[in-house]
Amino acid sequence: MGSKVLILYSELAGYTVNCFNQFVIDNENSEIHVIRWSLNMEAPFVFSFEENIIVQDKNEIDISTYIDKITPSVIICSGWFDKEYLAAIKKYKNIPSVLMFDNYWENSLKQKIGKFIIPFKIKPLFDLCWLPGQIQKEYALMLGFKESQIYLGFYATDLTSFNEAFVNNLESKSLNYPKRFLYVGRYLTLKGVEDLWQAFIQFAKKNQEWELHCVGTGELFDSKVEHPKIVHHGFLQPEELPELVKKSGALVMPSHYDHWGMAVQEFAAAGLPLICSDTVGANCAFLQEERNGYIFKAKNVNDLETSMHKIALLSSKKLLKFGKFSNSLSGLYDIHTWSNKLGEILEHSKKIKK
Repeated sequence: MGSKVLILYSELAGYTVNCFNQFVIDNENSEIHVIRWSLNMEAPFVFSFEENIIVQDKNEIDISTYIDKITPSVIICSGWFDKEYLAAIKKYKNIPSVLMFDNYWENSLKQKIGKFIIPFKIKPLFDLCWLPGQIQKEYALMLGFKESQIYLGFYATDLTSFNEAFVNNLESKSLNYPKRFLYVGRYLTLKGVEDLWQAFIQFAKKNQEWELHCVGTGELFDSKVEHPKIVHHGFLQPEELPELVKKSGALVMPSHYDHWGMAVQEFAAAGLPLICSDTVGANCAFLQEERNGYIFKAKNVNDLETSMHKIALLSSKKLLKFGKFSNSLSGLYDIHTWSNKLGEILEHSKKIKK
């Protein structure tokens, strides 16, 4: 008989769904039950779930009643900010529990206060934690989790289409490397998209051959900057991205703060050089300075512009070398490593005495 996994989640994304699907494909007698927040209309993804994945909107069910009904083998909780989720973890102490979070240590006042609260109020509720990468692990250790309780690679996705785009585009890019920066994300101040527009406009004064293509929507979309070299594509479904990648020369992620940033791994897999702000968590795994891209100071428009100039000054041969190194780094986590890791967590959970 397979396992039943309950995941108390915030906002689902396509890459997370890919991981869920792979696990039930690999473990056909198992089920994943997901309780999630309502769909965010700024990112209206269309999801396709395998048969053994059951998804419920949080506002439409009673969590305790649902847990009683399915009797899960393990409960995975996304973060510690949803009080109803934490109440469920506390109520069902007999069920092994896993904390997933993507925050990393910034030495902020809020975190300093939390450092004295979380180890005593939140940490005791959980047996294990599952994190995106090394940068979050350092925070988990500070919160009282032991090395043996920490698993990495929670954020992962199906990289197949991105890897195919990398291979398929090598020849065309070697002949005519595209002078086009790509941004994929929400149109929010927090995402640094306004900084990007400003930096590109300054950059374009000396680099008229380059373009900036932006994919996404959000509260800033109606007030977006209009410029002859800036193209706004609006929201695109994931299957529409490979064609855009073919014509792109580098990814820019200008976030003011980004716990991880899945787009970094995805477009690294597609063979794009990277420009990321220093607050993007995924840098720790997928960006090495001057080997496949550049890191600039978040919120610093001039520093971002400088990084764009660095990319523009590279030869096509060097840009292709950056792209190949991006692709080589991207394989650290994928849907298969995620599926295997959940299997390890389930085995670990069986040994936890309640």
